[in-house]
Amino acid sequence: MLFKEASTLYQESDNYEELSEGSKRAYGFAFNHLTHFNNYDVRDIKRSDIIKFKEGMSNKKGMARTSIILMSNILSHCMDMDLIIFNPAKGVKVRSKTQHIERWTMEEFKLFCDKAPKEVALFAKIAFFTGQRKVDIINLKWRDYDQGYLRFNQKKTGTILSIPIPTTLQTEMGSRTKVAQSSIHILHNTHGTPWTCEAIRRSFASLSQQHLQVRKTVHGLRKTAASILAESKATPSQIQSITGHRSLNEISLYTRKVSQKEVASQVVGILEEAYYGN
Repeated sequence: MLFKEASTLYQESDNYEELSEGSKRAYGFAFNHLTHFNNYDVRDIKRSDIIKFKEGMSNKKGMARTSIILMSNILSHCMDMDLIIFNPAKGVKVRSKTQHIERWTMEEFKLFCDKAPKEVALFAKIAFFTGQRKVDIINLKWRDYDQGYLRFNQKKTGTILSIPIPTTLQTEMGSRTKVAQSSIHILHNTHGTPWTCEAIRRSFASLSQQHLQVRKTVHGLRKTAASILAESKATPSQIQSITGHRSLNEISLYTRKVSQKEVASQVVGILEEAYYGN
């Protein structure tokens, strides 16, 4: 069977139908890139072919990653149909440079909230006090808010969280424009319509550059919240109750640095005594 025929069968499968609309949109672009393999017999596709294809997309690592994942799904479907006995795309990695996300200082955060339009400032405050990703903040609806708590499912992890909101912030949430009052969404842009991920990203980038002379991100506020909790000696489980991280190992990225500094402060006296002591 040719790869293009296998691709069509995969798109007609239950596995493809069960994908989210977002995944289908992303895969739509990836299918175009995978036409490179259209006339290959699926039995003849080698791992070296896939790696060569990946390396040819070195300037488009995000799309390369999506394309490899899609190809692995297609070939896995071929295995299910007994067309091949091995999936050569499985485990092929597309490595990208890890982007370092800067946390905010409290001075930066307060200045940003003071200078930014109230709609952006409210978004920033909810991001900080809930420690959530921007997509989950954008998706917050009034039905998720009850008796001072926000209750929602994280899109990335599926984790259900109930997070208390400070009283002052509750008041700010209720002070909406007339246009926004009829909306099901809690947060809106300056035009009274719901935010998009790209719009809030651009707003944070331009406003932080303007007022802080450095570009900051929404995710940086999530990192700030987790870091402050760790520095205040909150347990990993307590931090997880706010951020919704899937595992305690992820939270150790925040607690490890604090613990190392604290332990080092405790034991440096041993070295001091060894050198200066009698």
